[in-house]
Amino acid sequence: MLIAFDIDDTLGCCFSASLAYFNKCFNKNYFPEEVAEWVNSHFDCEHDFFSQLYNIRCEDVTKIFVERSHEILTEMPVFPLALIEVKRLVSEGHKPVYITARDSRWKGITSNWLMSANFPHGALYFTREKANLALELGVDLFYEDSVHNIRSLRKVGVNCILVDAFPNWGWNNEKYSVPRVHWNPLLSNFLSVKS
Repeated sequence: MLIAFDIDDTLGCCFSASLAYFNKCFNKNYFPEEVAEWVNSHFDCEHDFFSQLYNIRCEDVTKIFVERSHEILTEMPVFPLALIEVKRLVSEGHKPVYITARDSRWKGITSNWLMSANFPHGALYFTREKANLALELGVDLFYEDSVHNIRSLRKVGVNCILVDAFPNWGWNNEKYSVPRVHWNPLLSNFLSVKS
């Protein structure tokens, strides 16, 4: 099987690095635990996460990511359970492919991050049209954290696994019947406290 993996908040915690930079830009001091509580009571997973948290326009979120991408992307910690899962699937004979919505100008940083984290070798693609590319490549299964991308992928018949992340927490996926995994320690710790 050809198995696709998103990168940000699927294989690594882009959220933590991003939160630090947004806090710096807007003179805030949000901690992941506070954000988890905010997500539980205020977040609408149909809209942009950071624009809601900081009460800013989506365009401002994009501008910050463009300006700070180098720092955010190079400092992103790996999810250890994600690495274990990718290696397990490869050991079973599946072929990995990495499909990210990152801008292609970050190809070097992205390739270096995957290599330094010891993810198995696989083709790397940059596109915002993940569903079209997955269909073209013949992807059998896609690990993804974005609700928007899950919807697009399911519409073209690609099987998905939703990786739990703060921006999709609370999404009711009954309509799409998408299995979920949680390997984000920040979210896992919060869920265990709330149980």
